[in-house]
Formats: sequence, structure tokens, C-alpha cells
Amino acid sequence: MLIIVRHGRTALNAQGRLQGRVDAELDEVGLLQAGALARAVSAQVGEVSEIVCSPLTRARQTAQAFGGAARVDERWIE
Repeated sequence: MLIIVRHGRTALNAQGRLQGRVDAELDEVGLLQAGALARAVSAQVGEVSEIVCSPLTRARQTAQAFGGAARVDERWIE
């Protein structure tokens, strides 16, 4: 099963601004969202076997919420 998710919120998201390749970190809400997302996905499918993310910090932080190592793939950047 393939599940595609979006990163948690950043301060720029909260301001309604587009980020593109700006390497913004998750804000406090985004960190909470990433944790909730990981719990919700795990509750539905069990253990996640592979995590692939963009090299941007916000994507890596979201991936970290799932535990384990994420494979960074430049093709997911934007």
C-alpha cells in the first residue's frame, strides 16, 4: 500500500504563504500534526515499512514522527 502525506505546518503555512523550496522547519502545531499523522497512519495500517521524503527540513521532520530512518529522495522536493 502506498500512502502519500503532506508535511506538518510551518510558520509560513500559518501566514498563508507559499514556501516552494524555502527550507522552513515545522512550527509547534506542525510538530503536533506530524505526531498525530504518524499515529493515525499506524492505527490504520500498522507498522510503516518504508518512509521516503524530500530533503527539506519540514518533510524530514514529518517523516521522523513515524520513527525509523527515512530515505531522502531529491525528486520529492517540489
